[in-house]
Amino acid sequence: MNNILVQFFIPVIIFLLLYFFKDPIAKSLKLYDIPNKKIKFHKKKTPKLGGLILILNGVIILYFLLMFKENIFFKILLLTILCSLVGLLDDIIDISPYKKFIILTSIIITFLLFNHEFRIEKIIFENILFQKIIIFRNKEVISIFLTTLCYLLIINAYNMSDGHNGLASFIALSWFLYFLTFKNPIYFFLIPIIISIFLILIFNIKSKIFLGDSGNYFISVFFASLVINQNNITNNFFAEEIFILFMLLGIDMLRLFILRIINKKNPFNGDRQHLHHYLKNKFKNDNLVLISYVILFISPIIFLVTKLMDNLLIIIFFISIYLIGLAKLIKNK
Repeated sequence: MNNILVQFFIPVIIFLLLYFFKDPIAKSLKLYDIPNKKIKFHKKKTPKLGGLILILNGVIILYFLLMFKENIFFKILLLTILCSLVGLLDDIIDISPYKKFIILTSIIITFLLFNHEFRIEKIIFENILFQKIIIFRNKEVISIFLTTLCYLLIINAYNMSDGHNGLASFIALSWFLYFLTFKNPIYFFLIPIIISIFLILIFNIKSKIFLGDSGNYFISVFFASLVINQNNITNNFFAEEIFILFMLLGIDMLRLFILRIINKKNPFNGDRQHLHHYLKNKFKNDNLVLISYVILFISPIIFLVTKLMDNLLIIIFFISIYLIGLAKLIKNK
């Protein structure tokens, strides 16, 4: 797997081939994202090929993992590809939110029943007020329920962030680079995925291709699996740290769910009340929207890495900034 051909050239070749033939592929598979002037305001129909690019990379990596007998990473990719295929099907025929929920939940629970190493077995808190390890070993039902819930929340939160060109891809790169740099540098299998996401980011900013649900499911399930497994085998992944990595996406999703339920709307149906939509109303310019969101997303992670303050204080501080900033954006809408 260290082979430079697999690490660098194959993801580039896959991307170039699919990008070169993007229109015939998107037309034959009906993988176009078509603007509707209600929720989707991009200028023209755009191929949703990001997920397909990642899935093909994942399949090739699976082949090499079988050869090198890398069992853990094989399982991560297997679950990731299965979930992203659900997203690909949704990109093609538009599955209802409830059907997606049932299918994804079934896949995740089935996977967890046979792979205990991907169940949440412990939660480690470390802050100035609360230092404790909660153990879920030998509590199979609780562990599977909690893990499934976390997967579904991360999938939905990440998918909801993908409403402005470049946002989702940038978040993904930040997550994976953080993991390789500060958690587990031996996961060199991540490199082809990182290269693919970087290429998708470049062309996504230019509105040439979109990730689609398949791409969003691939990235969110992949990273969630890495975090859960790493948390189980080490004691260096704290609950507050994990929360900070998902914080901006999570609190924006929670706000939207509460708002939709209050307004008697389906919490899974899209709207234009996401944080990036309010930033768009404020700045108009797409680059300023991306930069503003990136600053909000990356700042707490910088505080986390540099240890400028306790993790709990980071959470309180940046949630306050989010709430105050959002209130001003809504007021000036």
